[in-house]
Amino acid sequence: NATSEPVVFSVNTAGGSSPQATEVTDFTSIDGTLVTFAAGVTSQTVTVQSSLDSIDELNETFTVSATQTGGTLSVTTPDTGTGTILDDDAATLSIGDATATEGGTLVFDLQLTNPSFENIVVQLNTASGTADEGSDFASIDGALVTFLAGSTAATLTVSSSDDSVFESDEAFTVTATQVSGSVETSDS
Repeated sequence: NATSEPVVFSVNTAGGSSPQATEVTDFTSIDGTLVTFAAGVTSQTVTVQSSLDSIDELNETFTVSATQTGGTLSVTTPDTGTGTILDDDAATLSIGDATATEGGTLVFDLQLTNPSFENIVVQLNTASGTADEGSDFASIDGALVTFLAGSTAATLTVSSSDDSVFESDEAFTVTATQVSGSVETSDS
């Protein structure tokens, strides 16, 4: 209901329920901000700025509360509001290309675009292309690679076989499948 005279509230923010947003790293505090409702005004808007980060995390919440600090009327303080910060930093896995001479070791760089708040486990498999599994390179079938929370890099090594056959360069693929954690995968 509208009042016949101005009423002033002090607005405060705090971390919400799990997962809890934290001031500074997730949002800018507005603690102590004064909001004045002029006579006859029934609503006001308070803006809380979220912080930009590159961490893959769950959506996080914070609360906004108001306490009357001015005005002669007694106004019931409204309920606490909840703000939700939606995460926009999905981790995507890329597998870099690798080369080696026959008999050498190929080292594939595995890279996440963003660190994650949780461990990410992917399963890796090789598949023949112009190079044949078993005769040209050692097959990888279901190797698990774990990116610990906060990490973004890992490697996969594959041994190639040396033979005396004159042939052009050969290729095979490495694919990844998500096992646990939140990650988007792409093939190499």
